[in-house]
Amino acid sequence: MEIKKIQYFVEKRVDSLEKEEKTYERLTKGVNDLVRRNLSKSDFKTKKDLATAYLRDEGKNPIEGFINDSDIYEFYLKYRDDVDDLLLDLRWFDEVPTDNNIYSIYDYIILSTKKAFRETLSKID
Repeated sequence: MEIKKIQYFVEKRVDSLEKEEKTYERLTKGVNDLVRRNLSKSDFKTKKDLATAYLRDEGKNPIEGFINDSDIYEFYLKYRDDVDDLLLDLRWFDEVPTDNNIYSIYDYIILSTKKAFRETLSKID
């Protein structure tokens, strides 16, 4: 009898965890902070405009603080838990790095962080 109660509790908890939408709060806040800092230095009126322009062509519309590989690596170190969780949910780690011409861990971290950044940026209001 006791085992059935525990099993029922575990199943309910797993169901509730699966239903929770992940927000990646720290990562979202970090991306928003970068965008907000760049907004005052750009010609864009809203965060959404800046995000859209960056996603369209990041070379022409760079976001200061996320340009150099060293900046991106620092960003990863600061938000690595949310970055990794997001990439897991996107099944990014199922892809073979060499399919993207990535042969070093450092380059893989940079590319992966850019992927998470772009994904988070695409959801900015």
